[in-house]
Amino acid sequence: TGKIVAPGRDDFAIAAIAEGEVHVIDERAVATAGLAAAELNRLVARELERQAQALARMRGEWALPTLAGRTVVLVDDAIVSGLTMRVAIATARVHGAHRVVVAAAICANEAVDLLEVDLLPFDHHDLCCLQRMPATRAALVHEGLEPVPALDDEQVHELIVHELEDVGAPPFDGSRRDRSRTERW
Repeated sequence: TGKIVAPGRDDFAIAAIAEGEVHVIDERAVATAGLAAAELNRLVARELERQAQALARMRGEWALPTLAGRTVVLVDDAIVSGLTMRVAIATARVHGAHRVVVAAAICANEAVDLLEVDLLPFDHHDLCCLQRMPATRAALVHEGLEPVPALDDEQVHELIVHELEDVGAPPFDGSRRDRSRTERW
């Protein structure tokens, strides 16, 4: 996904775009930034081009994996505006995912409200935020101005095992990297 920020304001997200031109635009943020439709369209086109180049470098000829009927797990360190996570959720929906699990260490309260609405179309969904806080504080934590709550490897493992058990995935002991096991669920 790619975030679009207001010109001259690297900290002020106004939209997010994902592969396949799936996008989420925060109309209030666009109005607050005073952007005309033509300027927004220019920023969107620039981000689409940047994203296409990055995907070509990273993935080459590989297509987006099939998401239809699958569980998609979306992870972020901090969800402040929620735009990039919202566009990731929209992408999972467009590609037919059955279940979406969103996990983040820090979530802004305002973003959680939007994410919960975006997750409603899925038959099964989960939203796991280790710490919820007001957006202004979440932004400070995300920028490193406040300490980030750390998870040790055991806590991460417990969270993953819990989610896998919830979806009926086969047990994973961490000793093998057998891709075929994860492809089935």
